[in-house]
Amino acid sequence: MSTYAKVATHDGDDEPIQIWAKDADSYGGVGSDKLGIWGSVVAVDFDICVADGACIEACPVDVYDWIDTPNHPASDKKAIMAREPDCIICRACEEVCPVVAVLITDPGDIDSDSTSEAPAEESSEESTEASPAAAPVISSGPQMPMTPVMETRPHAYTGYKQNSYCVKCGKYTFHWHGSSPNNPDLYPNYECKDCGFVRKIKIA
Repeated sequence: MSTYAKVATHDGDDEPIQIWAKDADSYGGVGSDKLGIWGSVVAVDFDICVADGACIEACPVDVYDWIDTPNHPASDKKAIMAREPDCIICRACEEVCPVVAVLITDPGDIDSDSTSEAPAEESSEESTEASPAAAPVISSGPQMPMTPVMETRPHAYTGYKQNSYCVKCGKYTFHWHGSSPNNPDLYPNYECKDCGFVRKIKIA
């Protein structure tokens, strides 16, 4: 699985915000045109964020603030997750983002992914050593699995979001909402048409 490395941190209100990029060359810092992915539980792709403010308005627990990002081609400010630990995983911000720049990941999913994938990564490293033709990938510092918000998108979807990224299979595909052929009582959850994964939505 492709991974993004932690390249920097930024001060949040309660704890540092982690910043992720493919490599050191993909991050230039605030004031550049390469900002990477900010946050882990509340991840925002600063390179595609257009600063429309929908996520700030949608958040019921006031996770976001504005940060100035001069010289960035997408927008000169971004929605920063200043209070990321306060996120209640309602995914309201994820649903309203017009450019799909936000991905909310339950902290338990991050921990289980890294645990379950560790053996697979070890076996792939062994196979790399066995094959002299393959160059090993060297990276320093902690890494996180590549999530759909980090992948290049061929679209900028606007309007009602029936299509979205599945958090299990990672495909950008149609999601049933309300009911599906296999699950007439689906509401308020979403079901991926491809793999059948049901994403639970909490209603306050």
